Parts: sequence; C-alpha cells; structure tokens
Amino acid sequence: MKEYAIPNAAPNTVSSKQFQNHFGEYVDLVKANTPITITRYGRPAVLMINYADGIEAYQLLARKRAVEILQQLKPAQNIPTQDELDQMIDDERRYL
Repeated sequence: MKEYAIPNAAPNTVSSKQFQNHFGEYVDLVKANTPITITRYGRPAVLMINYADGIEAYQLLARKRAVEILQQLKPAQNIPTQDELDQMIDDERRYL
C-alpha cells in the first residue's frame, strides 16, 4: 500500500465561487491527481481528490474505525467448551 505525506493544506485552494465559475478546469486538475481544497467563508470546507484515491481513503478510514471498535470490546469470559455445552444440552433434555 502506498504511503503519502499529507501536508496541512492542499496547495491548490480555491473559494467556492471560483470553483463554481471554473468547475470543469478544477475537475480536470483533480482527475490528474491534484487535490483541491474548496473554501467557504475563507475556511476549508471540502477537499476534492480523484475517485480512486477517495475510495482508497474511505476504505482505510473504515478499517481504522473497525479496529477502534474491536479494540474497545472486552474479551468474553467464561466461554463454555464444547463438552460443557454438550453436557448443558443433555441436562436440559432430562427436564423435558
């Protein structure tokens, strides 16, 4: 898997108005692997990256979140063995 250095801000930052007025040009840049930060009221609002990188980033985020959830789970305790389960079933059948 590739590793990338992620700068604090994408080098190509445009206002939402600029983006609207030059949509096609910015889409072409993004398709050519140039990320673009779109600002709204002077603050970063959207980061556009090409589709393949976006899918990869989304999958990495999903994996990271899954690992975090799994790490929060407490290990199960007192799990019966197969023999103990068989014995419990036999005991229950006697009462039926």
